[in-house]
Amino acid sequence: MTLALPFLSTVVINKLTLGTLLLCVLVFSLPAISAERNLEKNDAISIKADQLLVQEKQGISRYQGNVEVQQGALQLAGDQIEITHPNNQLQKIEISGNPATFERIDPQTKTLTKGQAKTIRYVSKTDTLTFIGDAQVAEDGKHKISGAKLVYDLQQQTLQAESDAQNKERVEVILIPNTQTP
Repeated sequence: MTLALPFLSTVVINKLTLGTLLLCVLVFSLPAISAERNLEKNDAISIKADQLLVQEKQGISRYQGNVEVQQGALQLAGDQIEITHPNNQLQKIEISGNPATFERIDPQTKTLTKGQAKTIRYVSKTDTLTFIGDAQVAEDGKHKISGAKLVYDLQQQTLQAESDAQNKERVEVILIPNTQTP
């Protein structure tokens, strides 16, 4: 994707790399994630914000003020999103807000997955998503996981939930029983 800004030189963000990240945000729908990542990564990415600051030499793009990101069935929102992309290679994306949120509707099952935290961070090198501060992820009708910090390793497909240092915000898992009859 190329952004042409009259007051800056042309900024290039690798669409496939950014798209892959955005698809990874909702990997909590584990069974279908591989197929869905391939289906959605070619969808257009829409980013809306009140302000945009691009520091091309530093490889940083900062969107501020009521930031909304949409790609396919995925929606992200926050007060600020900072994308670190030195030499046009995605390094890190950090979404902050009160709270930063995401929503995704699984195109096959129509299941809604929602999540939120004060900060949501993706690190490309480790292929991890970290939800920090009042973190929670819920899959409609199945479960809700919350804690001070949730770390999801996309390669290993593992989730680690942590309480805060003072144990004021303990890890909580709520499993919702299936009420449908066979």
